[in-house]
Amino acid sequence: REGHLFLDLEEMQTIQKYYQNLGREPREIELETLAQTWSEHCVHKTLKATIRYSGPDSENRPHHESHDDGSVTIHNLLKATVAAATFELIDEGIDWCLSVFVDNAGIVTFDDDHAICFKVETHNHPTAIEPYGGAATGIGGCIRDIMGTGLAARPIAATDVFCVANFDNDTPEGCLPSRRLLSEIVRGVRDYGNRMGIPTLNGSVWFDNNYAGNPLVYCGCVGVMPINAIEGDAQVG
Repeated sequence: REGHLFLDLEEMQTIQKYYQNLGREPREIELETLAQTWSEHCVHKTLKATIRYSGPDSENRPHHESHDDGSVTIHNLLKATVAAATFELIDEGIDWCLSVFVDNAGIVTFDDDHAICFKVETHNHPTAIEPYGGAATGIGGCIRDIMGTGLAARPIAATDVFCVANFDNDTPEGCLPSRRLLSEIVRGVRDYGNRMGIPTLNGSVWFDNNYAGNPLVYCGCVGVMPINAIEGDAQVG
């Protein structure tokens, strides 16, 4: 807690056992590295978790297991929802999905020689704490991932969706007013892209008081690449 590692008990015990077997104490940089790579922000533990719930009929849904008591277990929430919908489309015969859920961005066909890459991500809590920097690094991560897809795509445009509380809503203690949040979020995304020559082509804003404690900040980047650069290894020189 003092080091702001935010590991749960099982994770801490796993790390403790590992270093006991090594016969030494973990170094600070090792603890920081483990805490970051095991964090919700980096590895999406909730989305990849096994979830049990009582909900609509899920018969024949991928990664869903129904029980006699009416409850349902979802094995890996990401694969059972977003990924499942994509793979259903592929199974139905679409042929323009060239690379999905395997690289830093999704890749679809544009024409015979070129492909379009698209990457979106949320950067919610960092933005709630420091809206300008949180939003800027949100779009920055998307731009980075476009350039890191395949043998590198060229970022050409940014997009976004921001969700904040109504301006006249009472601000919860310890939170920033939504008017200030939105102003700084827009400024952060705009400045980061503009300084790299990447325009923000479109975006939208949604107001709902449920976002008073934590805004929803979707950032996205579009890139273009040659189809023959989707796969391959970097070469010396």
